[in-house]
Amino acid sequence: METLGLAAAFAAIIILATLRVRLWITISAATAILLLSSAGRPSAPAAALRAAVAPGTLELVATVALITLLAGLLKNTGLLPPMSRALAGTLRSDRIAFALVPGILGCLPVPGGAGMSAPMVDGLGESLGLSPARKAAANVLLRHAWFFVFPFSPSLILCAHLSGLTVSRIIGHQWPLTPLALLTTALLFLRGGTQEKAEYRPWRQEALDFAVTASPIFVSVGLFLGAGLRLPLALVAGVALACLVARRQGTLTGAAVRASMDWEMPLATEIIMVFAALVRETPGLAATIASASAGSPLCATALVSALSGFLTANPVAGLGIALPALLPLVPSGGELVAYVCLIFGLTFQFYLVSPLHMCLVLTNRYFAVSLGQAYRYLLPPVAINVAGVVALFLLTAL
Repeated sequence: METLGLAAAFAAIIILATLRVRLWITISAATAILLLSSAGRPSAPAAALRAAVAPGTLELVATVALITLLAGLLKNTGLLPPMSRALAGTLRSDRIAFALVPGILGCLPVPGGAGMSAPMVDGLGESLGLSPARKAAANVLLRHAWFFVFPFSPSLILCAHLSGLTVSRIIGHQWPLTPLALLTTALLFLRGGTQEKAEYRPWRQEALDFAVTASPIFVSVGLFLGAGLRLPLALVAGVALACLVARRQGTLTGAAVRASMDWEMPLATEIIMVFAALVRETPGLAATIASASAGSPLCATALVSALSGFLTANPVAGLGIALPALLPLVPSGGELVAYVCLIFGLTFQFYLVSPLHMCLVLTNRYFAVSLGQAYRYLLPPVAINVAGVVALFLLTAL
Protein backbone atom coordinates (compact mmCIF):
# COMPACT_ATOMS: atom_id res chain seq x y z
CA MET A 1 0.00 0.00 0.00
CA GLU A 2 2.80 2.41 0.88
CA THR A 3 4.66 1.55 -2.32
CA LEU A 4 1.52 2.44 -4.26
CA GLY A 5 1.28 5.64 -2.23
CA LEU A 6 4.86 6.50 -3.18
CA ALA A 7 4.03 5.93 -6.85
CA ALA A 8 0.97 8.16 -6.49
CA ALA A 9 3.11 10.85 -4.82
CA PHE A 10 5.56 10.78 -7.73
CA ALA A 11 2.65 10.98 -10.19
CA ALA A 12 1.24 13.98 -8.33
CA ILE A 13 4.60 15.74 -8.53
CA ILE A 14 4.82 15.12 -12.26
CA ILE A 15 1.27 16.31 -12.92
CA LEU A 16 1.47 19.39 -10.71
CA ALA A 17 4.91 20.35 -12.04
CA THR A 18 3.52 20.10 -15.57
CA LEU A 19 0.67 22.41 -14.55
CA ARG A 20 3.22 24.83 -13.04
CA VAL A 21 1.71 24.61 -9.56
CA ARG A 22 3.90 26.29 -6.96
CA LEU A 23 6.67 24.12 -5.58
CA TRP A 24 5.54 24.17 -1.96
CA ILE A 25 2.00 23.17 -2.94
CA THR A 26 3.31 20.39 -5.19
CA ILE A 27 5.52 18.89 -2.48
CA SER A 28 2.77 19.35 0.13
CA ALA A 29 0.37 17.30 -2.00
CA ALA A 30 2.95 14.53 -2.43
CA THR A 31 3.69 14.55 1.30
CA ALA A 32 -0.02 14.30 2.15
CA ILE A 33 -0.34 11.27 -0.15
CA LEU A 34 2.56 9.54 1.61
CA LEU A 35 1.07 10.27 5.03
CA LEU A 36 -2.32 8.90 3.98
CA SER A 37 -0.81 5.76 2.50
CA SER A 38 1.08 5.11 5.73
CA ALA A 39 -1.89 5.79 8.04
CA GLY A 40 -1.60 2.35 9.61
CA ARG A 41 2.03 2.82 10.59
CA PRO A 42 2.52 5.25 13.52
CA SER A 43 6.25 5.54 12.86
CA ALA A 44 5.64 7.50 9.63
CA PRO A 45 4.02 10.61 11.22
CA ALA A 46 6.64 10.45 13.96
CA ALA A 47 9.42 10.45 11.36
CA ALA A 48 7.78 13.41 9.61
CA LEU A 49 7.58 15.36 12.88
CA ARG A 50 11.20 14.60 13.76
CA ALA A 51 12.33 15.79 10.34
CA ALA A 52 10.26 18.97 10.60
CA VAL A 53 11.82 20.12 13.88
CA ALA A 54 15.32 18.68 13.49
CA PRO A 55 18.09 21.27 14.07
CA GLY A 56 19.59 20.47 10.67
CA THR A 57 16.26 21.14 8.97
CA LEU A 58 15.73 24.42 10.77
CA GLU A 59 19.25 25.60 9.93
CA LEU A 60 18.71 24.63 6.31
CA VAL A 61 15.42 26.57 6.14
CA ALA A 62 17.07 29.63 7.72
CA THR A 63 19.92 29.40 5.23
CA VAL A 64 17.60 29.25 2.23
CA ALA A 65 15.52 32.15 3.58
CA LEU A 66 18.60 34.34 4.00
CA ILE A 67 20.01 33.41 0.59
CA THR A 68 16.78 34.41 -1.12
CA LEU A 69 16.61 37.62 0.94
CA LEU A 70 20.17 38.58 -0.06
CA ALA A 71 19.44 37.84 -3.71
CA GLY A 72 16.22 39.84 -3.59
CA LEU A 73 17.96 42.84 -2.03
CA LEU A 74 20.63 42.87 -4.72
CA LYS A 75 17.90 42.75 -7.36
CA ASN A 76 15.33 45.14 -5.89
CA THR A 77 17.76 47.84 -4.72
CA GLY A 78 19.34 48.08 -8.17
CA LEU A 79 22.81 46.82 -7.28
CA LEU A 80 22.96 44.19 -10.02
CA PRO A 81 23.22 46.36 -13.20
CA PRO A 82 26.14 48.49 -11.93
CA MET A 83 27.77 45.30 -10.67
CA SER A 84 27.82 43.79 -14.17
CA ARG A 85 28.94 47.02 -15.83
CA ALA A 86 31.74 47.48 -13.32
CA LEU A 87 32.82 43.86 -13.77
CA ALA A 88 33.12 44.33 -17.55
CA GLY A 89 35.10 47.52 -16.98
CA THR A 90 37.34 45.88 -14.42
CA LEU A 91 38.11 42.95 -16.70
CA ARG A 92 38.36 45.25 -19.72
CA SER A 93 36.45 42.66 -21.70
CA ASP A 94 32.78 42.26 -22.50
CA ARG A 95 33.61 38.70 -23.58
CA ILE A 96 34.92 37.66 -20.17
CA ALA A 97 32.16 39.57 -18.40
CA PHE A 98 29.63 37.83 -20.66
CA ALA A 99 30.95 34.52 -19.33
CA LEU A 100 30.97 35.56 -15.68
CA VAL A 101 27.85 37.70 -15.18
CA PRO A 102 25.27 34.90 -15.68
CA GLY A 103 27.24 32.68 -13.30
CA ILE A 104 27.39 35.33 -10.61
CA LEU A 105 23.65 35.94 -10.86
CA GLY A 106 22.89 32.25 -11.30
CA CYS A 107 24.38 31.54 -7.89
CA LEU A 108 21.64 33.69 -6.39
CA PRO A 109 18.46 31.55 -6.31
CA VAL A 110 16.00 34.37 -6.76
CA PRO A 111 12.72 33.70 -8.58
CA GLY A 112 12.96 35.13 -12.07
CA GLY A 113 16.74 35.18 -11.87
CA ALA A 114 17.05 34.55 -15.60
CA GLY A 115 15.20 37.80 -16.13
CA MET A 116 17.99 39.60 -14.27
CA SER A 117 20.87 38.16 -16.26
CA ALA A 118 19.20 38.08 -19.69
CA PRO A 119 19.31 41.87 -20.29
CA MET A 120 23.00 41.99 -19.30
CA VAL A 121 23.80 38.97 -21.45
CA ASP A 122 21.84 40.58 -24.30
CA GLY A 123 23.85 43.78 -24.22
CA LEU A 124 27.22 42.08 -23.82
CA GLY A 125 26.34 39.40 -26.39
CA GLU A 126 25.29 42.06 -28.90
CA SER A 127 28.80 43.49 -28.85
CA LEU A 128 30.13 39.99 -29.55
CA GLY A 129 27.84 39.42 -32.54
CA LEU A 130 25.90 36.50 -31.07
CA SER A 131 22.44 35.51 -32.36
CA PRO A 132 19.43 35.58 -30.00
CA ALA A 133 19.31 31.76 -29.82
CA ARG A 134 23.00 31.54 -28.91
CA LYS A 135 22.60 34.25 -26.28
CA ALA A 136 19.60 32.41 -24.82
CA ALA A 137 21.43 29.09 -24.58
CA ALA A 138 24.55 30.75 -23.16
CA ASN A 139 22.49 32.52 -20.51
CA VAL A 140 21.07 29.20 -19.29
CA LEU A 141 24.35 27.29 -19.44
CA LEU A 142 26.54 29.93 -17.82
CA ARG A 143 23.98 30.62 -15.10
CA HIS A 144 24.25 27.03 -13.90
CA ALA A 145 27.89 26.11 -14.47
CA TRP A 146 28.92 27.13 -10.95
CA PHE A 147 26.24 25.20 -9.07
CA PHE A 148 28.63 22.25 -8.70
CA VAL A 149 31.04 24.30 -6.56
CA PHE A 150 29.07 27.26 -5.16
CA PRO A 151 28.63 26.51 -1.44
CA PHE A 152 25.46 28.62 -1.10
CA SER A 153 23.52 26.69 -3.74
CA PRO A 154 20.33 25.41 -2.03
CA SER A 155 20.44 22.22 -4.11
CA LEU A 156 24.01 21.52 -3.01
CA ILE A 157 23.20 22.27 0.62
CA LEU A 158 20.14 20.01 0.47
CA CYS A 159 22.25 17.29 -1.13
CA ALA A 160 24.73 17.48 1.74
CA HIS A 161 21.96 17.28 4.36
CA LEU A 162 20.24 14.31 2.76
CA SER A 163 23.45 12.35 2.15
CA GLY A 164 25.20 13.07 5.44
CA LEU A 165 28.25 14.42 3.58
CA THR A 166 29.66 17.91 3.98
CA VAL A 167 29.30 20.54 1.28
CA SER A 168 33.08 20.79 1.00
CA ARG A 169 33.38 17.01 0.48
CA ILE A 170 30.88 17.08 -2.38
CA ILE A 171 32.54 20.13 -3.96
CA GLY A 172 35.96 18.53 -3.59
CA HIS A 173 34.76 15.54 -5.60
CA GLN A 174 32.71 17.13 -8.38
CA TRP A 175 34.62 20.38 -8.98
CA PRO A 176 35.91 19.22 -12.42
CA LEU A 177 32.33 19.48 -13.71
CA THR A 178 32.39 23.28 -13.46
CA PRO A 179 35.49 23.86 -15.66
CA LEU A 180 34.10 21.27 -18.08
CA ALA A 181 30.81 23.19 -18.36
CA LEU A 182 32.62 26.51 -18.75
CA LEU A 183 35.03 25.14 -21.35
CA THR A 184 32.22 23.55 -23.34
CA THR A 185 30.22 26.77 -23.34
CA ALA A 186 33.26 28.89 -24.22
CA LEU A 187 34.11 26.73 -27.22
CA LEU A 188 30.55 26.98 -28.52
CA PHE A 189 29.70 30.61 -27.76
CA LEU A 190 32.81 32.69 -27.15
CA ARG A 191 34.90 31.87 -30.20
CA GLY A 192 34.94 34.25 -33.14
CA GLY A 193 32.27 36.92 -33.19
CA THR A 194 33.03 40.61 -33.59
CA GLN A 195 35.73 42.62 -31.92
CA GLU A 196 34.88 44.30 -28.64
CA LYS A 197 34.30 48.05 -28.92
CA ALA A 198 33.14 48.96 -25.42
CA GLU A 199 34.54 52.05 -23.73
CA TYR A 200 35.38 51.78 -20.06
CA ARG A 201 36.02 54.20 -17.25
CA PRO A 202 39.41 54.28 -15.52
CA TRP A 203 40.23 50.82 -14.18
CA ARG A 204 40.46 51.93 -10.55
CA GLN A 205 36.97 53.42 -10.65
CA GLU A 206 35.50 50.30 -12.29
CA ALA A 207 37.21 47.98 -9.81
CA LEU A 208 36.08 50.05 -6.84
CA ASP A 209 32.46 50.09 -8.01
CA PHE A 210 32.53 46.33 -8.51
CA ALA A 211 34.08 45.73 -5.10
CA VAL A 212 31.38 47.83 -3.44
CA THR A 213 28.35 46.43 -5.26
CA ALA A 214 29.54 42.80 -5.02
CA SER A 215 30.78 43.07 -1.42
CA PRO A 216 27.66 41.44 0.15
CA ILE A 217 28.35 38.25 -1.82
CA PHE A 218 32.10 38.19 -1.18
CA VAL A 219 31.79 38.97 2.52
CA SER A 220 29.23 36.20 3.05
CA VAL A 221 31.33 33.64 1.19
CA GLY A 222 34.50 34.79 2.96
CA LEU A 223 33.00 34.55 6.44
CA PHE A 224 31.65 31.07 5.70
CA LEU A 225 34.67 29.58 3.96
CA GLY A 226 37.49 31.63 5.45
CA ALA A 227 36.36 32.34 9.01
CA GLY A 228 34.32 29.17 9.51
CA LEU A 229 31.23 31.12 10.58
CA ARG A 230 27.94 29.26 10.55
CA LEU A 231 26.25 29.73 7.20
CA PRO A 232 23.14 31.59 8.45
CA LEU A 233 25.31 34.01 10.42
CA ALA A 234 27.55 34.64 7.41
CA LEU A 235 24.48 35.41 5.33
CA VAL A 236 23.12 37.78 7.97
CA ALA A 237 26.34 39.78 7.60
CA GLY A 238 25.89 39.79 3.82
CA VAL A 239 22.28 40.98 4.10
CA ALA A 240 23.30 43.77 6.48
CA LEU A 241 26.07 44.87 4.13
CA ALA A 242 23.69 44.85 1.14
CA CYS A 243 21.32 47.12 3.08
CA LEU A 244 24.21 49.44 3.97
CA VAL A 245 25.45 49.70 0.37
CA ALA A 246 21.93 50.28 -0.95
CA ARG A 247 21.30 52.92 1.71
CA ARG A 248 24.45 54.80 0.76
CA GLN A 249 23.29 54.74 -2.86
CA GLY A 250 19.82 55.93 -1.86
CA THR A 251 18.00 52.85 -3.18
CA LEU A 252 17.05 51.13 0.08
CA THR A 253 13.32 51.44 0.66
CA GLY A 254 10.76 49.56 2.69
CA ALA A 255 9.11 48.40 -0.51
CA ALA A 256 12.40 46.97 -1.80
CA VAL A 257 12.97 45.07 1.44
CA ARG A 258 9.43 43.68 1.46
CA ALA A 259 9.73 42.62 -2.18
CA SER A 260 12.94 40.77 -1.31
CA MET A 261 11.32 38.56 1.32
CA ASP A 262 10.41 35.20 -0.19
CA TRP A 263 8.56 32.82 2.12
CA GLU A 264 7.77 30.16 -0.50
CA MET A 265 11.28 28.79 -1.01
CA PRO A 266 12.00 28.30 2.73
CA LEU A 267 8.56 26.71 3.18
CA ALA A 268 9.18 24.40 0.23
CA THR A 269 12.53 23.41 1.76
CA GLU A 270 10.89 22.53 5.07
CA ILE A 271 8.27 20.37 3.34
CA ILE A 272 10.89 18.70 1.16
CA MET A 273 12.81 17.60 4.27
CA VAL A 274 9.60 16.05 5.63
CA PHE A 275 8.88 14.41 2.28
CA ALA A 276 12.42 13.01 2.15
CA ALA A 277 12.02 11.53 5.63
CA LEU A 278 8.78 9.81 4.61
CA VAL A 279 10.39 8.43 1.46
CA ARG A 280 13.20 6.97 3.55
CA GLU A 281 10.60 5.39 5.84
CA THR A 282 8.74 3.64 3.01
CA PRO A 283 9.18 -0.14 3.47
CA GLY A 284 10.75 -2.05 0.63
CA LEU A 285 11.57 1.05 -1.39
CA ALA A 286 15.08 0.01 -2.36
CA ALA A 287 13.92 -3.45 -3.40
CA THR A 288 11.10 -2.03 -5.50
CA ILE A 289 13.39 0.35 -7.37
CA ALA A 290 16.03 -2.31 -7.90
CA SER A 291 13.41 -4.70 -9.28
CA ALA A 292 12.00 -2.05 -11.62
CA SER A 293 15.49 -1.43 -13.01
CA ALA A 294 16.12 -5.12 -13.80
CA GLY A 295 18.21 -5.54 -10.68
CA SER A 296 20.79 -2.92 -11.66
CA PRO A 297 21.38 -0.19 -9.06
CA LEU A 298 23.25 1.90 -11.63
CA CYS A 299 20.30 1.72 -14.03
CA ALA A 300 17.98 2.79 -11.23
CA THR A 301 20.31 5.64 -10.29
CA ALA A 302 20.55 6.95 -13.84
CA LEU A 303 16.85 6.58 -14.61
CA VAL A 304 15.43 8.01 -11.38
CA SER A 305 17.93 10.89 -11.30
CA ALA A 306 17.25 11.88 -14.90
CA LEU A 307 13.48 11.67 -14.56
CA SER A 308 13.45 13.52 -11.23
CA GLY A 309 15.36 16.44 -12.71
CA PHE A 310 13.53 16.56 -16.04
CA LEU A 311 9.98 16.14 -14.76
CA THR A 312 10.15 18.39 -11.70
CA ALA A 313 12.21 21.07 -13.51
CA ASN A 314 13.60 21.99 -10.10
CA PRO A 315 16.93 20.74 -8.70
CA VAL A 316 15.82 21.04 -5.07
CA ALA A 317 12.65 19.02 -5.67
CA GLY A 318 14.47 16.57 -7.95
CA LEU A 319 17.17 15.85 -5.40
CA GLY A 320 14.60 15.70 -2.61
CA ILE A 321 12.98 12.86 -4.53
CA ALA A 322 16.02 11.08 -5.98
CA LEU A 323 18.44 11.01 -3.07
CA PRO A 324 16.21 9.36 -0.42
CA ALA A 325 15.08 6.79 -2.99
CA LEU A 326 18.52 5.96 -4.38
CA LEU A 327 20.93 6.19 -1.46
CA PRO A 328 19.78 2.81 -0.05
CA LEU A 329 20.97 1.26 -3.32
CA VAL A 330 24.60 2.33 -2.83
CA PRO A 331 26.59 -0.93 -2.61
CA SER A 332 28.11 -1.81 0.73
CA GLY A 333 31.62 -0.45 0.73
CA GLY A 334 30.85 1.77 -2.27
CA GLU A 335 32.24 5.28 -2.51
CA LEU A 336 29.25 7.24 -1.19
CA VAL A 337 30.42 10.63 -2.46
CA ALA A 338 30.80 9.24 -5.99
CA TYR A 339 27.20 7.99 -6.03
CA VAL A 340 25.90 11.22 -4.50
CA CYS A 341 27.69 13.30 -7.13
CA LEU A 342 26.36 11.02 -9.87
CA ILE A 343 22.80 11.57 -8.61
CA PHE A 344 23.41 15.31 -8.24
CA GLY A 345 25.01 15.65 -11.68
CA LEU A 346 22.38 13.70 -13.62
CA THR A 347 19.47 15.33 -11.79
CA PHE A 348 20.94 18.75 -12.45
CA GLN A 349 21.74 18.25 -16.14
CA PHE A 350 18.29 16.90 -16.97
CA TYR A 351 16.63 19.68 -14.98
CA LEU A 352 18.64 22.10 -17.10
CA VAL A 353 16.95 21.02 -20.35
CA SER A 354 13.45 20.47 -18.98
CA PRO A 355 10.87 22.47 -20.95
CA LEU A 356 9.37 23.39 -17.57
CA HIS A 357 12.65 24.90 -16.37
CA MET A 358 11.71 28.46 -15.53
CA CYS A 359 15.14 29.89 -16.39
CA LEU A 360 14.81 28.38 -19.86
CA VAL A 361 11.22 29.57 -20.23
CA LEU A 362 12.01 33.15 -19.15
CA THR A 363 15.18 33.29 -21.24
CA ASN A 364 13.45 32.08 -24.39
CA ARG A 365 10.69 34.60 -23.83
CA TYR A 366 13.14 37.46 -23.38
CA PHE A 367 15.17 36.63 -26.50
CA ALA A 368 12.01 35.71 -28.49
CA VAL A 369 13.32 32.27 -29.49
CA SER A 370 11.49 28.94 -29.59
CA LEU A 371 12.39 25.94 -27.46
CA GLY A 372 13.69 24.18 -30.57
CA GLN A 373 15.98 27.10 -31.43
CA ALA A 374 17.39 27.13 -27.91
CA TYR A 375 17.80 23.34 -27.87
CA ARG A 376 19.97 23.55 -30.99
CA TYR A 377 22.68 25.25 -28.92
CA LEU A 378 21.73 23.89 -25.50
CA LEU A 379 21.61 20.12 -26.03
CA PRO A 380 25.16 19.51 -27.38
CA PRO A 381 26.98 21.02 -24.36
CA VAL A 382 24.54 19.36 -21.95
CA ALA A 383 25.25 15.98 -23.61
CA ILE A 384 28.98 16.58 -23.12
CA ASN A 385 28.40 17.53 -19.48
CA VAL A 386 26.32 14.38 -18.89
CA ALA A 387 29.19 12.34 -20.31
CA GLY A 388 31.51 14.17 -17.91
CA VAL A 389 29.27 13.30 -14.94
CA VAL A 390 29.30 9.63 -15.92
CA ALA A 391 33.04 9.62 -16.61
CA LEU A 392 33.77 11.18 -13.21
CA PHE A 393 31.71 8.43 -11.55
CA LEU A 394 33.42 5.65 -13.49
CA LEU A 395 36.88 7.00 -12.67
CA THR A 396 36.20 7.29 -8.93
CA ALA A 397 33.70 4.60 -7.99
CA LEU A 398 34.44 1.53 -10.10
